[in-house]
Amino acid sequence: MREERRNQRRLKRSSTDRKLAGVFGGLGHYLHVNSNFLRVAYLILTALTTIVPGILIYIMLAITIPADNPGTDLLTILRHLGGKTESKPQRKELHDVEEHDIKK
Repeated sequence: MREERRNQRRLKRSSTDRKLAGVFGGLGHYLHVNSNFLRVAYLILTALTTIVPGILIYIMLAITIPADNPGTDLLTILRHLGGKTESKPQRKELHDVEEHDIKK
């Protein structure tokens, strides 16, 4: 029972309530606060602190807070932003093939 409570109360990035990396969606869920309120407050705070520290803090949070869904890590997000998510086609393997020499 205690482990269930611990797992429910863990801070994780949200895969459903996200604008960029899901940091504020997860933080809003953790604190039981509207995530849009957190986003607006953070934007105001970032604008008041000459923007750079706010961006760096957000990037650090996005890297250090684990995702609630393992497929939504930062590397996957960056791949989706890049546009191309397809990998190289798999090499085909042939089985039970007979070879015959052709003489000309």
